[in-house]
Amino acid sequence: MNNFFSEWINYYILIALALVLAVIYSYWVRREKLLVKHGDLIRELQLKERKLNELYSVQEERNISLESSKTKLEKVNFTNNKLLSIMAHDVKGPLKFMANLALLMKNNYDLLSEEERLENLEIISTTGNKVFELVQNMLQWTKIQSETLVMQKDPVHLNGLVQEKIDLFKSGAKGKEIDLLNDIDDSIYIWGDVTMLGLVFQNLISNALKFTRKGGVVRVFTTYTLEDVVEVAVSDTGIGMTVLEVEKLTNKNIHHTTSGTSEEPGSGLGMMVAQEMIGYHDSRIFVESAIGIGTRFTFVLQLVN
Repeated sequence: MNNFFSEWINYYILIALALVLAVIYSYWVRREKLLVKHGDLIRELQLKERKLNELYSVQEERNISLESSKTKLEKVNFTNNKLLSIMAHDVKGPLKFMANLALLMKNNYDLLSEEERLENLEIISTTGNKVFELVQNMLQWTKIQSETLVMQKDPVHLNGLVQEKIDLFKSGAKGKEIDLLNDIDDSIYIWGDVTMLGLVFQNLISNALKFTRKGGVVRVFTTYTLEDVVEVAVSDTGIGMTVLEVEKLTNKNIHHTTSGTSEEPGSGLGMMVAQEMIGYHDSRIFVESAIGIGTRFTFVLQLVN
């Protein structure tokens, strides 16, 4: 009897063990399936996260592109409005004046003396040079704003470049009885873009003559020379400026223009273009001025050793 019960107990124990093992195995299989499913869900979430990040990056790039396009559009609109304003006032007027004076000379040629003819031709020549200078500034300003201006550095004979620009203004300086001096040492050569630097000197000399009264002096010279650089100055004995006027003149975001001592009109572009051109030469224009004493513009250029 005891053996009989013992066999049944062993039998039940085996069944219980089998059931426990079956439960454990079922739990393990289910756990593995859940782990696999969990892994798949994580990978799917990671994939979706990557796609969302990619979409976010694309959207960010589009936003940056749109912002850049908006800024460029605003810049273009500002440039176009400025140039149209200058064309309407500072180009149209002088051209009409030259056309009228030329017509007046044509209709009254025989009534004019030789001296009057030469005087009128001098006026036409001077006005034409001013319009040409203005158009040059407008073209360069447009290139600067559209970022199409390309700089080419070459050795430049400084005295020769300055003299070339001074020659453009000899008649105007003579008319205002202003001494226009080139005191640049003939041995100095600098690295730079000859066209850009030519416009810098042209604008600064023109500006100096504009604000200098009869009998004054406009001078181009060097203030100091170091091993690698030279500081160049354009000075005048003109009417000078207040501190506020100097700040306005040197602020790129402010369009500042005033009439000269002989009521010469100004577009306000000259100084802005000069500042930009000197910026391409890794320098900047400094302005020192005093009312009734004059103004001096200085900037540094790299020497050719």
